Amino acid sequence: MFVSHDAAGELVQIDTETSSKPILIVTESPGLATQGSVINFVELNDKVKFELNESEASNRGLEVSGALTSLAIVI
Repeated sequence: MFVSHDAAGELVQIDTETSSKPILIVTESPGLATQGSVINFVELNDKVKFELNESEASNRGLEVSGALTSLAIVI
């Protein structure tokens, strides 16, 4: 599920309602990787990178490949 910057204020509610389901939540706003998002896109040094919240992925029953983890900023 993609939660846009405009809907970022609803992330806590979305996280609460979907926490027991294996749903990958992807966001694009600073700080959301620690608020329920599994993958959060950020801009660093004029490049788009992504943060990965491994514990949130695990809590949702999602497995993340080592290849994806090696590319991520792990939170």
